[in-house]
Amino acid sequence: MLLFIEELTPVCAPSLLHSAFPNGHENIVPNDLDKFNLLHSDTCTLNWQYWLEDTKAAEVLANANSTNFDSCMLSYDAATAGLGFAIANYVYMMKDIEAGRLIAPFKDKLRSGFGWYFVYPSTSAHLPRVQKFQEWVLKQAIETRDKMELLIAGESCRLH
Repeated sequence: MLLFIEELTPVCAPSLLHSAFPNGHENIVPNDLDKFNLLHSDTCTLNWQYWLEDTKAAEVLANANSTNFDSCMLSYDAATAGLGFAIANYVYMMKDIEAGRLIAPFKDKLRSGFGWYFVYPSTSAHLPRVQKFQEWVLKQAIETRDKMELLIAGESCRLH
């Protein structure tokens, strides 16, 4: 049962974006990323390439400075510290965006084709504990998706 679809988008510390665009960053476009350090992960090697190609800004990869990290989480921590832009799954970063530690300045989110699923052996489907846990997981996923949609809708208001 599908819980979430992976949606990739660049994120950075608000201070990084405000220092680069002191008069407001509402007109930032994907090609502007060549002015920033791109934070890469050795575990998610093609995410930047896919997102930039999808937004017609593939040349940014050749022009921007880059820093590599062993894991996605380290690249997200570096983004939070203001070291550049990380490409992140929106659901992972939602709490940091909501708290104002990160900002996702682009409306463009790439559905990667990957997702998170609730799975269990079919022989366990009849067990009350499995059914109860499934209900709880689905409720959490729905609440998170609803919160994410509200956050995305409100982001444009907070960016100005």
